[in-house]
Amino acid sequence: MATTRRARVGRAAGKLSLLIGSTLLTLLAAELVFRALDIRGHHERRRELGLEYAYILDEEKRVPMVGVQYRPYAKFGHAYDSNPEGYFDEGNRIIYSLNKHGFRGGDYETEKAPGTRRIVLLGDSFTFGEGVRFEDTFGYRLQEILDRDEAAVEVLSFAVGGWGTRNEISYLERAGLRFEPDLVIVVYVLNDAGFYALNSGSGAHTNNVIIGGHTYRFLRYEVGSHLAITPGGCVVNFQINPEHFLEFLFCPWPWFVTERRLKPDRNFTLLLSCFDNLI
Repeated sequence: MATTRRARVGRAAGKLSLLIGSTLLTLLAAELVFRALDIRGHHERRRELGLEYAYILDEEKRVPMVGVQYRPYAKFGHAYDSNPEGYFDEGNRIIYSLNKHGFRGGDYETEKAPGTRRIVLLGDSFTFGEGVRFEDTFGYRLQEILDRDEAAVEVLSFAVGGWGTRNEISYLERAGLRFEPDLVIVVYVLNDAGFYALNSGSGAHTNNVIIGGHTYRFLRYEVGSHLAITPGGCVVNFQINPEHFLEFLFCPWPWFVTERRLKPDRNFTLLLSCFDNLI
């Protein structure tokens, strides 16, 4: 009986090893062929306009342990290679105007008015609204809905392109809670875990090997780009991004730890909303 069970386990392990080995050999062969034929995906990034002047460089004015930080009232933009929907301004540009706290939106005081509730949106370029006018960001539209209901609620967007979990936690702890939020919505995009790993000093080598490969770039930027749809003028690009499965498993735990650490002393609710980069 035991011998039969060991034999079955051995056969299963052999089949699994064969499957893994054949998959790795297939990917390696594809990478060698793509490199030999110089087949790779091409991804044209948008051009930055004045972004180098928007950063806070003085360490005394920066929030500790937070990466990219913008100057109060900074203005910068992006220019794109085309304008098929006629949405962008002249020169295919979008210009972003920041408030006195270095975020998109109108000015507001640190202390909230009596009887007012505050919702804080915490996120990266998706929450910031990269590539769209401010009135088309979901934070602005949420505020519009609340205003129509005559609710005394303010929506504050603490979002910067390139922020990940480590930056967001650090900003919330060191600066964001001074604004007395009642609800903190973490708009979690699945590459945030990658930023967290890189900022923690791990994962860089793996990302360079996988993402720098010809096979990955071809699948993501050539095959994936043909799966784009444009409902109502909003581009939804279904890009192949295999590392996001592991990032989905990794994403919640830093926020769970943060909430448990902060909640005893502060009265707010933390909501974690997870999205892939398909929006």
